[in-house]
Amino acid sequence: FDKRKVWSKKPSQEYGLYTVKNYFVSHGVSLNASALYYFGDADNEGVAFNGGFNLNNLSLGGSLQFAYNLPAGNHCNIRFGLMGGTLRGNNELKFKSLTPPRDDFRKFSSVIIQPAVGVQYYPFIRAGFYLYGGLAVTGSIIYDYLFYYNQRQPDGSRERRLLQGKTFGLLPMVQLGIGYSWRLTESWMMSAEIMIQEGLIDTHYLN
Repeated sequence: FDKRKVWSKKPSQEYGLYTVKNYFVSHGVSLNASALYYFGDADNEGVAFNGGFNLNNLSLGGSLQFAYNLPAGNHCNIRFGLMGGTLRGNNELKFKSLTPPRDDFRKFSSVIIQPAVGVQYYPFIRAGFYLYGGLAVTGSIIYDYLFYYNQRQPDGSRERRLLQGKTFGLLPMVQLGIGYSWRLTESWMMSAEIMIQEGLIDTHYLN
């Protein structure tokens, strides 16, 4: 007798008289290590990995997550997470290697913390593949930034200006992820996930 099967009070259209527990949907706490890659305004290209992988945009983070089994179905967890780490961007080397070289590079370094909530969906009962969608708010202490930009003057000319210093920001974000989980034992599971996050606002202190 498979202990993952329980007698159902009512016949189920999908599983007959038996309801099969999903191998991966469950309550649980997870500790995660993350590699974080930045692309955006400081990279100044607008597309991830445009021009190759930039090691200067790679940093590390970690998170603590709690998964709660949604009572509405046998395929979903609602996931609460709290991530912390560093985030940085720097396109100096890329801009100076262009033909002709550009010296209006941008760079920043920051410390971030991010609470998030989302839904983790396992479409198959016994396969670890899942999709994730969620919302988050990222708080960022930018402790070092340097931006060159060309400011338009009243006569139509442009004047090179330099901004540098420290600042902070809050940014609402949408998250989309794809991952796979391996059930190691009844109590332990390991997962790998790739996620993209997109900021929703771009104003002062909300960027």
